Amino acid sequence: MPKRPGRALTALLTALGLVLGSSPYKLFLTPNHISAGGFTGIGIVLNYLMNVPVGAFGLLMNIPLLLISCREIGTSFALRTAVSVIACHLLIDLLPFQAMASEPLLCAIFGGLLLGIGRGLLVRCGTTTGGTDLLAYLIKRRMPHLSVGTILQVLDMSTILLAGAVIGAEYAMYALVCIYFSGKAVDMAVS
Repeated sequence: MPKRPGRALTALLTALGLVLGSSPYKLFLTPNHISAGGFTGIGIVLNYLMNVPVGAFGLLMNIPLLLISCREIGTSFALRTAVSVIACHLLIDLLPFQAMASEPLLCAIFGGLLLGIGRGLLVRCGTTTGGTDLLAYLIKRRMPHLSVGTILQVLDMSTILLAGAVIGAEYAMYALVCIYFSGKAVDMAVS
């Protein structure tokens, strides 16, 4: 992983990463029922069923993980992550954006790209938006024989299977496309 940037640049890149990582939910994913894995993916399924705010649900799901990470990983990382988690999930619900497109494949591609660039910038700055990323890290500490990537795949696939069962198989396939492009964009932003 590349060296972390200086403080001012870190703050700027973190803010940019938070906006880029939050905006695809209103622009592409939530209005088109594309559950891109993780807690926010479950939030999209609940939004589809009961109009639950995606960001608020993700924030509530992250609270226990943040408390555990404070004890398990350390307060410095946990505090940085808590700030990012709170900001990201508030932005998901509060950004004043409207859906940009209704074609699910375009939304999966562009939603995944924006999501991945945002997440990659945050990783580069030494933080995360919590969720399954943080859960995978905590599981890895307890089960070192498992890779973080494998844990993330299992967690995200569980969310996608849930979305497929509730919303429809076609939307689960769009979620896979979104996750693919998100992963590629994370790698690009981190390198």
